Amino acid sequence: MHKISRFFSYLFVHFLIGILASFAYIFFWPIKEIVLPVFLFSWKIRESILLFIFYFPFIYTSALIFAYPIIFGKFGPVQMERRSPNMIRFLQHFFIFSLAVLSLYVVLAEVVKPILIEYQSRSVSQTLTYKEYNKLAEEAYARNDYLQAGEHIERALSIWPQSEQAMQRDENIKIAKEKLSLDKADSVLGINIPEEDNVSRMTAEAALQRAERAAISFDFYTAHYYAKLALQTFHEETPLRADAENLAVRAWAEVEKGMAAYKDAPSIAVYKSKKAAYEALQRGDYINAYYSFLKIASSIRAMNPDQKDPEVEHFLNLSRIELEKNVFFTDELKNIPNFVMRGDIRFTVAWNTNEYSEIKIHGISHGSSDSRNEIYLMNVSYKRLGISDSEKWSIIIPYAKLIEVLDSAGKSRLMLQICSVDRYSSENTICPKVLSGELPEKNMHNIFLPMTMQDFILIEKSVSGPSFMKISDLYYFSLISEKYGLKKEAYLSEVLYRLTEPLLLLIVSLIVLILAWRFRVSPGRRLNKRMFLFVPLCPFLSYILMETFRYLFKLQIAFFVCLTPRYVSLIVFSVPVIALIFLIISLLYQRSE
Repeated sequence: MHKISRFFSYLFVHFLIGILASFAYIFFWPIKEIVLPVFLFSWKIRESILLFIFYFPFIYTSALIFAYPIIFGKFGPVQMERRSPNMIRFLQHFFIFSLAVLSLYVVLAEVVKPILIEYQSRSVSQTLTYKEYNKLAEEAYARNDYLQAGEHIERALSIWPQSEQAMQRDENIKIAKEKLSLDKADSVLGINIPEEDNVSRMTAEAALQRAERAAISFDFYTAHYYAKLALQTFHEETPLRADAENLAVRAWAEVEKGMAAYKDAPSIAVYKSKKAAYEALQRGDYINAYYSFLKIASSIRAMNPDQKDPEVEHFLNLSRIELEKNVFFTDELKNIPNFVMRGDIRFTVAWNTNEYSEIKIHGISHGSSDSRNEIYLMNVSYKRLGISDSEKWSIIIPYAKLIEVLDSAGKSRLMLQICSVDRYSSENTICPKVLSGELPEKNMHNIFLPMTMQDFILIEKSVSGPSFMKISDLYYFSLISEKYGLKKEAYLSEVLYRLTEPLLLLIVSLIVLILAWRFRVSPGRRLNKRMFLFVPLCPFLSYILMETFRYLFKLQIAFFVCLTPRYVSLIVFSVPVIALIFLIISLLYQRSE
């Protein structure tokens, strides 16, 4: 009776049927497909394994319900007293075997399952992201913003390159963009040139007048150009032709004289610009300093492509480094993974007892550099609230960047960079839209958040729900969740349930063994074939028994978490331990009637 090996064949058959049924259900039963066809096959394999892991306790207890009435009846003693040595040996072997089964289940539930869920979540997130980018591309196409539509549809195609719908939309966008560029070319050709600059329509007299005005304002290049134009237009016998010729000669002479007298003027201009840019850098105006040094470097290269000013290059690099500490470059968004949009991330951060901020994030993309973690955010809603939840100001940020920095005290904090700038031009800056109130001057480019990157990543993971988080993440997040406006009860309850679930499975196993002894097949009798009619009922009995105890366990955990959160761990672990002791004693005191 005590040999567990007699149970192996029953358990193997149940596990084999369970895993085959899981794969058959996922692959052949009509279920709603929540992922793209490109991810569907691998998603179904992982979903089948997850289904088997979910039903693992039911399959195990079903094997116990079916096998042990037969094993006890066939190999058990006809007469057995209480505290029988046979029952003690059986319990010893059964506990050793149960530890092996529970270890396997813990590995599947806490190691394999989170990995598979992460892959499943990634497939679902990519599907939602694909649909979101398709929707954004369609909206941009409808408002004739073909550049934005092209960027969105390229993101969608990067997720599913073989999508006929996305390829067709991409083709339509390219055609519309090409047509728009042709229309723009036609419109450029049809632009009305101002009369005074339209050389083809300018009369000789008008050209001479333009040249004289330019000479008065010391613009001798323009004076020479229009005087030569008037000279070429006037007839030989026209008296004004001599005036035009004299003006052209005099203007060119002034050009020659100016070139000799002011040959160091570019150097003087560069020096003045460099001084102004350096002063901006000293003031902490890094954006203005960066673009000023960039312009100076470009002007130097324009004068001499082979020339470089080491001082300008040094300050340009320095201002870029300082700039990236406050804002980020827009082109970074093109070199990161697609934004994941699987649900809004909502949380709050408290600044003091009377002031806090509400943050909602629609899309997220993880990036990294050699020196720091970086997370890019899309469509961020930020509200600053005061006493009695009164709104001080709120903004919508199209794109933001989250980086971890050290404050003056050496503690890690997060900087939310809410402004992005163009790497080569100061005109394409993307700033947040103010919805209400007035954005403080110190928060024009970034906002410091009193939290760490690890906390933010846990908040992101919590969006999927406590049951999808690792037990280590759950435990840490249950300690900090209230700090970010989230209720800790759900996460603490899930931690306690996950820790006590192996004990629950052991409790149910002992209950099944007690019932199996009570309803064992009578010793010495041939096995009735009608017994096999009972086989289909075993999974249902197992499911009812396991789910009943799961519900009771979760109910008492939730009750004690709300009632006595300080001593909840002691109480929650005491209940199953007491139940185990009671069941072991009950099993030892079984006897044959």
